[in-house]
Amino acid sequence: MKNVDRQLLAYICFENSDRIFIDIVETTKNGLSYRYEGELWNRGHLFFGRELCTNQKGYRCKIVPLNRNHIPEWVQNLQIEIAANAMQRYTLWQEKKLKP
Repeated sequence: MKNVDRQLLAYICFENSDRIFIDIVETTKNGLSYRYEGELWNRGHLFFGRELCTNQKGYRCKIVPLNRNHIPEWVQNLQIEIAANAMQRYTLWQEKKLKP
């Protein structure tokens, strides 16, 4: 059985916050949700291009996986923090050494 790495680096911004950071999220097997800090963040059924996610408590945040060809508009020109646990993976991503 092939072991699939479902971890992604993503831009994250919680609702009503100006803090934007890069951290590691994990996609679910069906691809409809992300798992982040032990919580499930649902993207909804029409998730293509959808960045607004909701957890089971009703809290919302924007989650967008890093992409070399596109930076979300809400991220541009703002200071972005890199979470400590994502730093090594982010460095590999910057160096284009992160295996797909």
